[in-house]
Amino acid sequence: MNNRAVITFLCVAVTTVSMAQMPQPFKGRVGDPGPLRWDPLWRSVADTVTIVLSDTLSIRFRGEKPSNCNVFFERHMVVRYGNEADVARYAHVVIPESLDPPYDRRGKAWGAWTGFEGGDWSDVRLDFLHVRKVWPDGMWQDVPWIARQRSDTVRSLRATDRIDRQRFELQNVDPGDVVEFHYKYMVPYDMSWPHSLGWRQHEWAGNWQRLTSWRVFFHRDIPVLQQFVEVIYRRHQGLLLTGAKPSAVEEDGVDVRQVFVNYDLPGCMDEVNARPASELPHLILSLDLFDSRNFMRDRLSNQPLPTPYWANVIRWRERRADWWRRVAKKSMPDRQNQLLKEFVHHHSAGIPANQPLARLAALQEVIANAFTVRSSDLWFADLDQSLDRMGEQLAKGELKEHSLYDLYAKLLAELDLGYLTIYPLDKRLGRLSPSYLTPLWESLFGFVVLGHEGDLIVMPPGLESSYLPGELPFYWQQATALKCEINAMYSLVVPSPTLVTLPDLGQVDLRRTELHVRVDPLLGAATAHARVYHSGQFSTLCRNAYLRSRSDPTIERSYGHRLFDAGQVRLQNLVADPPAAWPPYGQVVNMDLDLTPGLMRSDDTLWILDLSRILIHALPDGFHAPTRDLPFHWDFAQDDRITIVLDVPKELEPVVVGPVDWEWRCASALYRFRTEKHPDGTFRLTSQLIIHDDAEPVSGRYQLAELLAAASKIEALKVHFRMVPPRVDGR
Repeated sequence: MNNRAVITFLCVAVTTVSMAQMPQPFKGRVGDPGPLRWDPLWRSVADTVTIVLSDTLSIRFRGEKPSNCNVFFERHMVVRYGNEADVARYAHVVIPESLDPPYDRRGKAWGAWTGFEGGDWSDVRLDFLHVRKVWPDGMWQDVPWIARQRSDTVRSLRATDRIDRQRFELQNVDPGDVVEFHYKYMVPYDMSWPHSLGWRQHEWAGNWQRLTSWRVFFHRDIPVLQQFVEVIYRRHQGLLLTGAKPSAVEEDGVDVRQVFVNYDLPGCMDEVNARPASELPHLILSLDLFDSRNFMRDRLSNQPLPTPYWANVIRWRERRADWWRRVAKKSMPDRQNQLLKEFVHHHSAGIPANQPLARLAALQEVIANAFTVRSSDLWFADLDQSLDRMGEQLAKGELKEHSLYDLYAKLLAELDLGYLTIYPLDKRLGRLSPSYLTPLWESLFGFVVLGHEGDLIVMPPGLESSYLPGELPFYWQQATALKCEINAMYSLVVPSPTLVTLPDLGQVDLRRTELHVRVDPLLGAATAHARVYHSGQFSTLCRNAYLRSRSDPTIERSYGHRLFDAGQVRLQNLVADPPAAWPPYGQVVNMDLDLTPGLMRSDDTLWILDLSRILIHALPDGFHAPTRDLPFHWDFAQDDRITIVLDVPKELEPVVVGPVDWEWRCASALYRFRTEKHPDGTFRLTSQLIIHDDAEPVSGRYQLAELLAAASKIEALKVHFRMVPPRVDGR
């Protein structure tokens, strides 16, 4: 048993995006496994449970200069797999691994994960990886794997960095096996030093931009019995650790070692609609190395002054925007500036010049409803070197993703409006703090426009979404944002970061879906007229599905569902009104549908109309009450009502028992399904979901599971009709 097995490496390279900078290849080798120590405590856990029996993570910072600073991650972990489903899902290793799952999975809807999610580190060097099965008697056997590679990109201010992740899929692992992992990899601070210095330093992406602010979570997708985490660094490296309190701190001169010990951690990082960053302890690391990029020069003395990374990001962006503001004020405008002025004049005609916020709102409404945004992947990769030509962008109604900030700065200057910039963090990922500002380089941004009649929040459109004046999606409402005053960025003494909480719009978030169905058994045909009214967040999240055939990819996919997306439905006609430009941004969509493909005759007296996947509530999949450990967070409070009116000939009668009123309740929501027959002979089915609280506590998980199961049944709705025999007078 002690003999080593022969391991076959099957490497499949999956390249998704080509980059200008070539990555360092992974160089894996089998390390020395060392002696096995079997802990008697492991016997206390049931054999059918998938659990991390022991977990040791070491994070070491080596080197004090940017040219030779590296971060080493080493993990020694023992996992027992309890069933085949968990073997299929968890029997793998991703290098670099994900230490911050909420942030690493950002931009991806639940269930859309690729299995390659990991840390955004580039130029990773794998020092060794060893995996083996172990037994209580000290025997062990190597575990072979298949290695697959995937390349992704991470954007900085004006460039992209290639992130290569490798996934090692374990072979010959069965339920009940105890598997020991031991691996180590290195993340360099900056592989491009000293080329990334100078006035174009912001165009050189690298780990130095992302090591500025990041998190480490202790919990995993599966339970952890015992865990030991250590962070080793030198004081001269400028590392700041906040968040979770250490179990012990050891100091030896300038060398520091902080230790974090945890026991009995539940497996909850992948729970649907959970917010681990708000509920679970975690570690925040901020690295402020003695790097020339973290300094600015005094204008008079030329002495270097320390500058935090977030201020550098703002300054670099604002220098360019300030130039565009000055271009907008030129007395002899060029062609691009003239086209911009014509756009402003045409779409704000009739609004007095002394109402600049109203003029801006009119322009934002046009951009949100009629404009598209073109991806700038080629520009960030330095393959598209064309000029921005902002005036032509506005004239064509097609904006370039990378020039949105400059374009809005120029528009606001043309309207003579001052503004503050905001960098919000999706509240599903956590909250900003003075010690955690995220890497900020890839953060989305918006503008708080200042006016005499009040302030107006304006968010530039994205590839998949667009926002009306003052409109915010639910994940930015009451979220924290970094607010930057432009003039303060030019002061010699940089102020502390100003964090604000974005407003709750307090609007009515409702959806009314009415489906009027007509069935003609003689022709074997069924048609329907549908009317959908969106208000509040339903308008924000759903309207683009009808207006542009796309929706925000970070939200539950059902928000982008259209009634005619069901396979048995043919769209005959669609009229989508533009949304109102003021809260709650109401929108009406009318449709004529052909339901004939879903109408089937079962026998001489029974017809079946298939309405499945036509009408759905926005519900997440994957909620599992028995193993739930964190509160369930709804996206937003809402009132979503679906009404189906069945208009059929008198010889047909829906097979329903009515009037019937079924109701399910939990602490945060109410679901009701009602059937009733009206005096005019029509039948009405009503499905209504009312959410009145943002979160459901863990104590109500079973009631919530019942409610979710009941509300999801509308997706599989099939209406049965039976032929009513003709009545004979007098009998």
